[in-house]
Amino acid sequence: MSLKSIYFLFVMCVVAPSCNWWAGKADDKKGKVIAQVGEVKLFQADLKDIIPVGTPKTDSAEMAKNYRQTWLRRQLMVQEANKGTKIDERDLERKLQDYKQDLLLYAYEKEYLRKNLDTTIAEKDIKEYYEKNATNFELKQNIVKARLLKTLKDTTSRGVEAKKWFKSQDKKDQIKLREYCLKYAPFYHLADTVWVECDALVRNTPFRQIMNKTDFIQQNRWIEQQEGSYSYALSIIEYKLSNQASPLPFVKDRIISMLINQRRVQLIKKMEREIYEIGKKNKGFQVFD
Repeated sequence: MSLKSIYFLFVMCVVAPSCNWWAGKADDKKGKVIAQVGEVKLFQADLKDIIPVGTPKTDSAEMAKNYRQTWLRRQLMVQEANKGTKIDERDLERKLQDYKQDLLLYAYEKEYLRKNLDTTIAEKDIKEYYEKNATNFELKQNIVKARLLKTLKDTTSRGVEAKKWFKSQDKKDQIKLREYCLKYAPFYHLADTVWVECDALVRNTPFRQIMNKTDFIQQNRWIEQQEGSYSYALSIIEYKLSNQASPLPFVKDRIISMLINQRRVQLIKKMEREIYEIGKKNKGFQVFD
């Protein structure tokens, strides 16, 4: 079971009143009862631990409603389970103890990592990891550096100018194109220095219907198509094909996450060793044959 699952289980079954059948009846001093299943009650006061402080009134009302429905469904299931399920109390107690310990460890590790984990990754470390593991970064799809523009069909001088700006690499033309897009384009992608998946880029355009996109991006640098009342223009600046090595910028964020995770694992192992050695030194545990 993942730590997130354990945390959710703890909140639902220990902290939240949705499982107060574990500990007996709720305290009637909690005030107004807002739901009840059998002898188990959900009080208005119980919601204070569920709804974050500062939540807008409309949002908090919706959260309270959703939580109450979840609580009711869960309690009905628990009630039904109690009717036909024989529970090994010792096994149940052991599992609860395990959950409690896992939750405590999760909270401790989270705080320890917050204080000690360095999430700054140097560029040289990213490059080194990329070069050592290049075979792990083979592309699974075609990627491109490209521009895409969707506009209403426009044969006016303004539309003609926009096409000219779209094809141009001149900075002044790019500024004019961006201003045009902000006013008239339902969709546009002008970040032509950023690698993107080709299929994702053209998903909502007539270019999606092209069967062999590998040949398409190799053979075309500029293409325009019409669909309905819209005109679509695509300019491909650079491309990489599936099964080729990913460019470093395309996988940079992924590498950073991997390196941080490595540090996280190493730091937790270091913490565990240190705690064990301290316990050993201070005779904090005993082992019996």
